[in-house]
Amino acid sequence: VVDEGARGVLGIGARPAKVRMTPYAEVEARTRAAAVTALNAPPKPMEAPPPPPPPPPPPPAAVAPPVVQSAPAPATPAQPPRRPLAPREPQKRQERPERAERRPATPPAEPAEAATDRGERSDATPRAPFTSESIPENAAPLAREIAQGLVERMGLDVAVEAELVAPKASDDEASIYVNVSGPDAELLLSYQGEGLSALQTLTQMMWAHQMKSNLRLTVDADGYKAARERKIMQMARRMADRVAETGRSVTLEPMPANERRFIHLALRDDDRVFTESTGEGARRKVVVKPKEH
Repeated sequence: VVDEGARGVLGIGARPAKVRMTPYAEVEARTRAAAVTALNAPPKPMEAPPPPPPPPPPPPAAVAPPVVQSAPAPATPAQPPRRPLAPREPQKRQERPERAERRPATPPAEPAEAATDRGERSDATPRAPFTSESIPENAAPLAREIAQGLVERMGLDVAVEAELVAPKASDDEASIYVNVSGPDAELLLSYQGEGLSALQTLTQMMWAHQMKSNLRLTVDADGYKAARERKIMQMARRMADRVAETGRSVTLEPMPANERRFIHLALRDDDRVFTESTGEGARRKVVVKPKEH
């Protein structure tokens, strides 16, 4: 192979391959001619071995180094004997007073319900009825402004709306619902809604920092969470009917805290069943149990 050639890019710079071929008969004839020439060649005369190297010269006789006598060292004056140091008295370490045991000023309040966690409300701690006067007028507009600024920095073509949602029960709390809609809203739902979760976290933190409030804020995309809430509540009612008919508990699949809260809200007024959360972390789930009458 003289040249392997090249394909080039889209046909540009292509070069054909170059191959030099020799007939097999010609190669065989050359091989036989070389073998005959090697057989008919006269033998080469043997070369005489090289002479041995001359012996190394004898080493010179060792000469003893001259002895140099050093001058006597000058006498050093005698130093007076050192006075013994007086023994030190060990310093007494001042004892520090014992620190009093720290105790909390007030004992920590125990949770009202063992199954209550972040995002779930307990029935044992009722809240005051909802009044719009207790919430500033700019609560929803500020949430919309913050969310709109974040999605614009993301480069998304969406529109943002926000509204104040009244509580669904007398002991529940109000919330702010922010909905993102538009051509790019579905991008927030990709990768299991990680973008939507990040947008809600940032909006909630920035809004709470400016408003100095812990009011719950929900960020949605094209009404996905609202539809999910309706679906979960319908499923909760079906599970309650099954538990009431069979008298056996039903354990639902693991859910995040906000979805478990939908189950508790949907069945909190049902006289036939009650709900509780079990498990830890991402495996936490809701159990629907029959009430004993």
